[in-house]
Amino acid sequence: MKSKFIAVLAAVVLSACAGSGKIDWNGARQLKAGMTEKEVLTLMGTPYSVRTSGPSTKLLVWVHVNGMTGMHQSLALPIENGVLKQAPSIPDNF
Repeated sequence: MKSKFIAVLAAVVLSACAGSGKIDWNGARQLKAGMTEKEVLTLMGTPYSVRTSGPSTKLLVWVHVNGMTGMHQSLALPIENGVLKQAPSIPDNF
């Protein structure tokens, strides 16, 4: 019985840590409009999700949720025709 409780508790704790992991804010500061999707992925790593809207438009999304504190961070980058449409402005405190 005790081992089942521990297994359930571990599953709950791990599921609370959703997302793609820590977002690389230093990499995000290096992004420039016009970079290719490959260049963006080299700096940022694999996104949590990719949403498409039409044949030439994507939204790459990185998410980090801390299940213990409830803190949520996300970054969404628009890719149009294979290039970054707009670079984000990242504050120094991120």
